[in-house]
Amino acid sequence: MSVRAIVGGTFCGALALRLLALQQLHTSGVWDYLRLDPLYYHEWAVRISGGELIGSGTYEMTPLYAWLLGGVYALCGTGLWVPRLIQCAAGSGICALVALLGCRVFGNAAGLVAGAGAALYGPLIFHDLQIMKTSLTVCLATVTAAALWRSGGSRTVWIAIAGALMGATALTQENLNVILPVMLAWIAVRSPRGTRLRHAAILVAAWACVIAPATIRNAAVSGDFVLITSGGGEVFYTGNNENASGRYRIPHFVRPDPFFEHEDFRAEAARRLGRPVTRKESDAFWWREGVRFITDHPRAYVSLLADKLATFFNSFERPDNYSYYLVAEFVPLLQLPLLRFGWVAPFGVLGMLLALPRWRDLLPLYATVSAFVLSALLFFTQDRYRMPMIPLLILFGGHAASWLAATLGARRWRSLAWCLPLLALLAAAMNRDPGNNLAFEAQNRGILGEMRLYAGQAGRAREDFDAALGMLRGYPGDTSGRQHDRVIAAGHFGIALAIEMDPNAGTQEERIEHLRAALDAPDADTRRDAADRLGAALMARSDFAGAARALQAAVEAAPDSFSMRLHLAEAQHRAGDPQAALRTVQAALAETIPASAAERADAHYGLALVHRDLGDPAAMREQLRICLAANPAHPRAAWIRAQLGIQ
Repeated sequence: MSVRAIVGGTFCGALALRLLALQQLHTSGVWDYLRLDPLYYHEWAVRISGGELIGSGTYEMTPLYAWLLGGVYALCGTGLWVPRLIQCAAGSGICALVALLGCRVFGNAAGLVAGAGAALYGPLIFHDLQIMKTSLTVCLATVTAAALWRSGGSRTVWIAIAGALMGATALTQENLNVILPVMLAWIAVRSPRGTRLRHAAILVAAWACVIAPATIRNAAVSGDFVLITSGGGEVFYTGNNENASGRYRIPHFVRPDPFFEHEDFRAEAARRLGRPVTRKESDAFWWREGVRFITDHPRAYVSLLADKLATFFNSFERPDNYSYYLVAEFVPLLQLPLLRFGWVAPFGVLGMLLALPRWRDLLPLYATVSAFVLSALLFFTQDRYRMPMIPLLILFGGHAASWLAATLGARRWRSLAWCLPLLALLAAAMNRDPGNNLAFEAQNRGILGEMRLYAGQAGRAREDFDAALGMLRGYPGDTSGRQHDRVIAAGHFGIALAIEMDPNAGTQEERIEHLRAALDAPDADTRRDAADRLGAALMARSDFAGAARALQAAVEAAPDSFSMRLHLAEAQHRAGDPQAALRTVQAALAETIPASAAERADAHYGLALVHRDLGDPAAMREQLRICLAANPAHPRAAWIRAQLGIQ
């Protein structure tokens, strides 16, 4: 089969699979279910598309994906079809590139196997469906490695292209920067003596030119020199502290959410230092704390490294924002026996060993794979952190598979005598039990409940939340602080939402019971939402005093919410305490900002009713005048005019 046929067939097959998965996701009910980092990037891109190009503070998340997504939104609107289609096309192109590299580096047979492996690799399809930077990182890391290999360390144009691509990759995932010194040494060896310095300078200059906009922007908005982001220290400390493991284990003082975690790290750094800190200062503090752990506990650190390495080379696709296994519940294609890490990695490692005699030529490929292994050792492992090396691992795996086939065909038993046992050993080591704890399993069952709830499957969502709560009944907790309490509170709140969506999922008494249980959540936003809904439920049952108590808890959890204070005032008023209602509305007007003129008008309308019940008609009419001026189209405008004698 020709190279063109292999590459073209790989692209078409990969694209067909991705489009099928995309169609299944679109009809699943969770098409626009965005959470954590994807929601963060989506909202960031929406702001960019609306003209907020600079923002404030040093970057805490790498910006290239947000820039590109914002450009797509500006041109095509903020729907999710276009970015997902682009990612599916780009991901298919990477599969074709793997096939091409396989043909060029190892021969057509290896290229065919590698291309098919990339096209059929389930997690690559999964990540191409997400509104998340992983798909872009995979593309850029693979293209960068290909360009570096194509440069041979001595072709000027390709060195410049590779340097620019390295910079672009760093703007999506900074850890590729670790291969820059390795590539400079490689160029020094590969380039003719008189061109070494020039080629090295070209690589660095191209890399620097691409990341310069982020660095300049950071300096402009903060006055600090921050190359790309100021969040590396937080991630480093998360992976290197007394309670860390190879898995993601959030420090007890951090809420595991990109909208809050950076703020929580800064607050804790400020507490420990006894003074306010900038983003750069917080970043430096957490780097030092991670290093302190390593130097103070060398034996524990060696054990931690072993755990990180074992976790990295485990077949389990460890979820970060989304779980491959949960999304497969909504995308039937992912339920098929597609290739995954535990199948591909043993062949990839074997292929890297077989290709070692050619390491000087293939160093860019080895270095790119090694960069992401090293990043796991420095930090921790999630499936998306190892994804950028997967296409190259599949490339080496294609070499191993084609070599094994040729060796079997030639009956070279001596060669097979060492490689087959090694392959079996690697497969056994990588396909062992991942060792997930009960809280982790419960959390993912709860997230499945959230997804089913979002998809309108209230009954099945209730089953998932009940199962998650059952797993954690009597759970003593672990080194992740109150993370299991978050899961428990989310389970109770989820059940309440399921009953609210579908009365067949439970009784109103159960709903109220679960809302009360959710008030024990460690995070204020969950307590606020639970208390707000509890207040509304009690108001509907005419338990106005109970509603007032619940809404008071909601206001304490969200003191800046103007609308929440109005809800509290209504409950207090209807509970027969107009003086408390008066104080609540006055405090709301003095201390918080209404979302709109209509909301301000509602506050003054409420004050008018309170003054009426307090026997002060003059004050009532004054508040009605203010209400009508703020919102002439108020729902009670006709009654207000009648009270004021206005036609």
